[in-house]
Formats: sequence, structure tokens, C-alpha cells
Amino acid sequence: MGIFEKLIKRMAEYYAREHGGISWKWQAMDSKHSAAPLGGQKTGKNPTDRGKSGAKINLLVDGRGAPISVVLTGANRHDKISAMELIVSVVLKRPAHREQHLCADKAYDSDDLREFVDSAGYIEHIKVNPRQKGSERPSSEESSK
Repeated sequence: MGIFEKLIKRMAEYYAREHGGISWKWQAMDSKHSAAPLGGQKTGKNPTDRGKSGAKINLLVDGRGAPISVVLTGANRHDKISAMELIVSVVLKRPAHREQHLCADKAYDSDDLREFVDSAGYIEHIKVNPRQKGSERPSSEESSK
């Protein structure tokens, strides 16, 4: 029904209007698993809970922690796939001319996502996953030195 997404949009609009605007310079994304015992369209087998039905809340926040994008998925959907949808579905128009940094943990480490984040106008700060093949690649902090 999209209620959660509409709520996030309303919250972001209120925050932008009443609290000095969105802090676009630094943004971060992460996800949280949640049980979904009643099932539904956006659920999947939770790999961290013995395959029980679950959902995942994927969230993108501004520099002060205000939510600016949310995507609900099945618990078995990988974070790096949901990340692209998070970036595309930011509820307010992102300013194209401003420097914007995007932080994420090692679950988002993939060449495809890094390329997408760069093409979306972000300076990416995605932690390198040492278990990935090719993890010799430097992080964005190291490569900028």
C-alpha cells in the first residue's frame, strides 16, 4: 500500500521545512532485519533466523539522521541490490551541484554499486569487505590520499 514510504516522505518534508533543511553533505545507508510472521508480498526467508519469514527495512539518512529514503524488501534480498533502489527513491530532490558523501558498511561492497553511487553524484565511502574476491582494492579514503 506504500504507507511507510508516504510516511517517510511526509517526515522528510516536515524536517526540511521546520529544522533547517536536509543535511545533504553526508548521508548513510543500512538495513535491519525484522520478523514477518504473517508474511506478505515483501517478505522472504530470513537467513539470520533459521529461514523464517522476514522482511528487511533499508534506510538512507541525511547527516543528522533524518530518513530521506526507505525501501522494504524480503529478508533474503542482498543490501547492495536494495541500495540502488534507495538512492533512486530519495523522497526529496537531491541538489546536483552540492558535494555529497555516502557512507555504507561492507555489506554494500560491490563494483556495480560503487559505479552506480559514483554515477549518481556521490563520493562513496563503502567499507571494503575482506571476504570478497579482489578486496585488495583501496577504500575511497585511501585512494584519495
